[in-house]
Amino acid sequence: MTTSELSVSSQTNAEARASILCVDDEISILKSLQRLLMASGFDVVTATGGEQGLLLLEKQEFAVIISDMRMPGMTGAEFLHLVAERCPDSQRLVLTGYADIDSTIMAINQGQIQRYIQKPWRNEELIVQVRESAEKYGLVKQNKELQRRLSAQNHKLKELNLQLEQHVQKRTAQLRQVLKQMEQDHQSLLDLLFNFISVNPHLNGHFAQHIARTCHLLCSHLQLDPKEKKQIVMAGLLSQLGLLGMDTELYSKPFRSLDGNERQQFYTHPAMAQLMLLPASHLALMSDVIYHQYERYNGTGSPDHLVGTDIPLGSRILALSRDFWLMIDRQEGQQDSAFANAIQQLKMQQGSLYDPVLLNILSSLPVEKLAGAEIIASSHVQVSTGELKVGMVLERPLYNESRILLLPQGHVFTGASIAKLCQIEAKREKKWTLLVSAAKATAE
Repeated sequence: MTTSELSVSSQTNAEARASILCVDDEISILKSLQRLLMASGFDVVTATGGEQGLLLLEKQEFAVIISDMRMPGMTGAEFLHLVAERCPDSQRLVLTGYADIDSTIMAINQGQIQRYIQKPWRNEELIVQVRESAEKYGLVKQNKELQRRLSAQNHKLKELNLQLEQHVQKRTAQLRQVLKQMEQDHQSLLDLLFNFISVNPHLNGHFAQHIARTCHLLCSHLQLDPKEKKQIVMAGLLSQLGLLGMDTELYSKPFRSLDGNERQQFYTHPAMAQLMLLPASHLALMSDVIYHQYERYNGTGSPDHLVGTDIPLGSRILALSRDFWLMIDRQEGQQDSAFANAIQQLKMQQGSLYDPVLLNILSSLPVEKLAGAEIIASSHVQVSTGELKVGMVLERPLYNESRILLLPQGHVFTGASIAKLCQIEAKREKKWTLLVSAAKATAE
């Protein structure tokens, strides 16, 4: 038996077991109804009048209630009207003779009676009407149960949303206050935020640098405006910023081990980053790039289901760069093959997850550039800490072993910064080699 057949069989059995209340002052009619309905598999209870029927309704609810129209004391119309008030889900049928048709129609209109059965009835037609009424009762009950569950789930969802909103507000309040109070230029601010990521034991500053470097390569190939390029590159460096405001359980273990609810919460970290960066209005472009990093090219992403080029260019660049390095991290083996395999996996999703134009650019870039190997320009020279001069310009960011940014690219050395760097280096076993502008390197 198929699943659908089992479902139909189960539904039929449920209808056949439905409880039927028959009310009539004539015992012979009650017995006829009882024999007929019980033979069809229904549970049947009888009452000889409306008063007795109401007493039975206090003890149980019936799927279908059949009442004679003419009864002494309380008529069938009066009885079924009271039934409608007390048991609105029960299906109400009235038995009536030909002479009572007009009054029966009036009772149906006024008393919320669903059907009438004319005497003398045909057994087959009566069984069909009772079975359909029982089925309708079951559907009404099922619908109410589904509405109850939906209401409970909606209530729970509202509570979860409220808790999440309170959690976000609590987690971001301190960082937002710090951001508002800082009067430093935005580059120092971004360097500070990156150091927050680097010192977190569950996040990877080195991974963030890979993403930023790949964003830089794609932006350079597209010849973007320098200001736009800088914010996109910094978005790559800070793409994990929102995770700082979330429970570490969401990012201290592999993403594939998260359940559905945890994954849904994880994907809200760009929104949390946007909240953190909200006071820094001059970083709006970077904030927007981070916020839309999980949009998909075919419109199935989040949070706004943007399609194609409606997705900010920086977000398309960030998503491609991020997933490229995620795929490389999952592989073992030679660098060249890992990069080639990652590109191949990305191409399987071009046009659906990723911008095909950007993916073609990425696949055309030399492995040396993607890996970070640099060709030193003729205007740059490498010097030791002891060879630094006041006025030299740092052409490559300087990090310590923990990936903490010590000096940003573009730093102009002063006597104080050289002395501080020498002091830090004295405590290290390995000496630094720094890349500085050649023009400044020869300056006294």
